Parts: sequence; structure tokens; C-alpha cells
Amino acid sequence: MGFESKEIDSTNTMTTVECLIILGTLALAFAGEQGTGKTAFDAINYAINYIESHPDKKRFFYTYGSDREYPYGAGEYVEVHAKDAQTANKIYSDQYPNRPGNILNCAFVYTEDQWIGEGIRDKYYKDKLPAVVMEEN
Repeated sequence: MGFESKEIDSTNTMTTVECLIILGTLALAFAGEQGTGKTAFDAINYAINYIESHPDKKRFFYTYGSDREYPYGAGEYVEVHAKDAQTANKIYSDQYPNRPGNILNCAFVYTEDQWIGEGIRDKYYKDKLPAVVMEEN
């Protein structure tokens, strides 16, 4: 059984199944509906509706190491939805204030292209949901 590829942007494509898996995982995390009887189908519908109503948003991923000063530990991540990296960093640093020297309070920041395209998600965060999902208003 073949699945149609959908163009995500000019450099990346995903199959419909890959999109639905990502959408379902994102929706469950974003809506905080784990353990409440919501199904994956509910989560996918939520994610599709969200993405259709917010086409200008990009996803950014903030990860951590072993430093105890980080708000989360190694193997955890925060996801921010914003129009651009500067806005995402502002949203993030409003919640988790910068370190001295105006340095973001995390180990690494990835764009969605890096997160998926470079295999960061699959290599280090497979089957893990974000600790927090933050949204630009």
C-alpha cells in the first residue's frame, strides 16, 4: 500500500502517514490529553485543525544536557511554535530566563528541519513527548 508524499516546504517531503504520526504526537502533547480517554484519532483531528488555522507557525525545539541549572534534564525537550526563531527564543526566555551573558537557558535549539531532517528526534527523542509546548499568541 503506497502513501502519497506531501510537500512540507521546498526541501522536505513526508508521507501522509509520517505527517499523521507527528500530528498525533504533537496534538497529544499540546492538548495535554494523555490518560483522559482521548484517542489518537481525536489527537490527529485536533492537530490537523490547529495546523490549518495556524499556517504561519514554525516549530522550534529546545534541548538540555546534564547541567542542573537547566529547567529540564538530558533527554527532555521543550517545543515552541512561533513565526520565526527570534520570536520563539523570546517566548522561551520569558518562561525560562536567560543565563548570564544573555545566553538561552538550554543546551541546543533546533528548527523543525534540523529536528526531523537531521534525525535529532529519532536518534535522541524517539517516542518522547515534549515536556512543555509553548505557543505564540
